[in-house]
Amino acid sequence: MIRPCSNKFLVVDDDVDLAEFVSDVGALLGFDPVVASDGNDCLRYLKSQQPACIVMDIVMPDMDGVELLSKLAELKADCPIIVMSGYDGKYLDSVSLIAEAKGLTVLGTLRKPFAVRDLEKLVARVKPAGPENGGESA
Repeated sequence: MIRPCSNKFLVVDDDVDLAEFVSDVGALLGFDPVVASDGNDCLRYLKSQQPACIVMDIVMPDMDGVELLSKLAELKADCPIIVMSGYDGKYLDSVSLIAEAKGLTVLGTLRKPFAVRDLEKLVARVKPAGPENGGESA
């Protein structure tokens, strides 16, 4: 299990409804969700915070997920990442391999639409930080 130093759960998706859904699951699992509507919002957030986990879409306007993953690698982001897309599994697997080749930790992939339990299984691998684990208090 990965033990983060933050309790923040960063969701990066331009689809407001899906971002809210993923945030709600993160909150139910003990995290403090934050939503970034695109890759640039994500990068701005990362300048001041290191989240426990990033759940990100691959297909977004302005900066797609592959470009965002490259920028995360440049920043040496060390939080685990879950990638999601409506594209087929082979595409998601390729993106995951690219991210791992760049030194990022990918917990897994989710093909939209996905069930709550599929997201929960991946997120459950990250234990929310609490005062006892050196993180922030809730």
